[in-house]
Amino acid sequence: MNEPADARRSPRYTCHGPVQFRIRNGEINGKIINLSLDGCLFCPTHELDLEVGDEFDLRFKVSGLSFCARAIVRRVGANNTVGVEIIQLSERVRTQLRELLDELSHGQPQATKIAK
Repeated sequence: MNEPADARRSPRYTCHGPVQFRIRNGEINGKIINLSLDGCLFCPTHELDLEVGDEFDLRFKVSGLSFCARAIVRRVGANNTVGVEIIQLSERVRTQLRELLDELSHGQPQATKIAK
């Protein structure tokens, strides 16, 4: 995502894994591209009619760990990518996500930090 540095509250890391979400009575699959404590960027398997402000429940899996969160669309890219902000996450899941991001920040082969 090409955003100004001040738009990011926490570091993002490239990563890989499946994404699923339900919106407008349909389940959508895709691939996660990057992840932070506050959001992620993913690419759906097909083009969607998403708009900034759409909310949905998001499930994603990175490094064998599954996460569920409530998310809101913050950016829809011309290349079919969707940037979302995580707006609701249980404390247990937030702790697990922090631990994963800490591992990713220490040079795990499947992820690298994205410069701001």
